Amino acid sequence: MTPELRRKLYPLRRSKDAEKRRSLLASLRGADWSDRERLPSRAFTDALRAVLSGISGASHREEKILETAWSEIVGATLAAHCHPASLKKGRLLVLVNHSTWLHLIALEHKRAILTAISRRFPELGVSEIHFRLG
Repeated sequence: MTPELRRKLYPLRRSKDAEKRRSLLASLRGADWSDRERLPSRAFTDALRAVLSGISGASHREEKILETAWSEIVGATLAAHCHPASLKKGRLLVLVNHSTWLHLIALEHKRAILTAISRRFPELGVSEIHFRLG
């Protein structure tokens, strides 16, 4: 920032000069925003949330279905140490909280978990399960 620009902007930092500061910055940037209304930030966040839910709403619903029934599928003991993280293209990613549990679940319970999910939620189309520390 040049010293000349700093001299112009610094006195305008007070709240009563906020509109002058905004118009000066807009003119320096080559855009005039003075005639536009300021939209509340809540409207932007609502619009963004609606767009994002439209893009990936189906996969989030599937993940929520698995999360709610997870303890019934794997049992309370395993559910205390792992949870479903994502479901993409038939691949379920399960995060496990400790390497020992990861090893045990991957070796001894993987097939049973896959079978239970396929029986309970055939519409999800889960064909693979991957375990990761997390």
